[in-house]
Amino acid sequence: MHCLYVPNLQKNQSIIAIEGDELLHVKSLRIKKGEKIILTNGKGLSAISFLTNLKPKEYTFNCLEFVENMNESKYKIGLALPILDNKSRFEFALEKSIELGVTDFYIVHFKYSQKININPERVMAKVISALKQCCRSKLPNIHYSLKFDDLLLLACKWDNVIISDFNGIRPKQIVKSDSLVIIGPEGGFSDNEMSKFIDLPNAMLWKISSRILRSETAAIVTLSLVANSLES
Repeated sequence: MHCLYVPNLQKNQSIIAIEGDELLHVKSLRIKKGEKIILTNGKGLSAISFLTNLKPKEYTFNCLEFVENMNESKYKIGLALPILDNKSRFEFALEKSIELGVTDFYIVHFKYSQKININPERVMAKVISALKQCCRSKLPNIHYSLKFDDLLLLACKWDNVIISDFNGIRPKQIVKSDSLVIIGPEGGFSDNEMSKFIDLPNAMLWKISSRILRSETAAIVTLSLVANSLES
């Protein structure tokens, strides 16, 4: 089923009208009257619904069943990623991380990361698009401009901290609990950053490939391994 983002969706709401920008998305899907579709408010609530009425500026859906936390993991999954030199590759990593279940996305400033501005409105548009793609019910939290020292403090609050590093060990089964993945910039971590990572009591350095991967590829591969370990 297709999925629509309806932020004003409330539990036990039997009928809801779609209009505005999201209506354009509905029309592009060519949904027919009576066809089932998922509505999500991005706050943890989804509804199985079907199209009952089509008007030029409004489509009406009847809600059949409400579902809490649809397609959400039992555990929090975080991704700490720097801005990449190519915005499209950064956005690709953002979208795929949401499809893989990330609940918290941290944009971190490392020593060798790029100094490029990003548009929060564009980021949110990508987040909503990815949410609809994988029919999730919760929008992930996006944390902007996190400094490295703040990341270290944050990492101490996660049960598993997995750092993708070429000199690490082969991935292994992790404890099923909240997990944070940290991916370095294209220039790699500095010696100082790596030494501080090693000092973290809950940190694991994973070598995910015998080849050097781009940051966005490393993020997708590592998150896939973590998500599989948590869901198996």
